[in-house]
Amino acid sequence: MKELRLIYAGAVSAIVTIIAVTAVTIIAELAQPFKDFLKSLTGHHWITKSWFTITLFVVLFIIIALMVRTPSPGRVGRVLTWLIIVTIIASLALLGFFVWEFTSAV
Repeated sequence: MKELRLIYAGAVSAIVTIIAVTAVTIIAELAQPFKDFLKSLTGHHWITKSWFTITLFVVLFIIIALMVRTPSPGRVGRVLTWLIIVTIIASLALLGFFVWEFTSAV
C-alpha cells in the first residue's frame, strides 16, 4: 500500500502548495516591495514563484511520504476531494482578484 501513502503525500503537498502560491501571487500584486523582492532573487517574480512552488511541493512530499503511516483508501479519497476543492477555490480567488484589479484600474 505504498502507493496510497505516495498519493496522499502528493495530494497534501499539492494542497499546501496551491494555497501558498495563491497567497504569494496576490500579496505580490498588492505589495510592490514584496514583488520587487521576488524579482531580486531570480530576475523575475514569476521565476521566483516557480522555484518556490517546486521546492515547497518536493520538500513537503518527501517529509509527508516519510513521516505519515499508510492512510486508508477513504482518507486518500477525502484528501483528493479536498485537493479538487482547494484547486477550484484558488482558481476562482485568482480569477476574481485579477478581474477586480483590472476593473478597478480602469
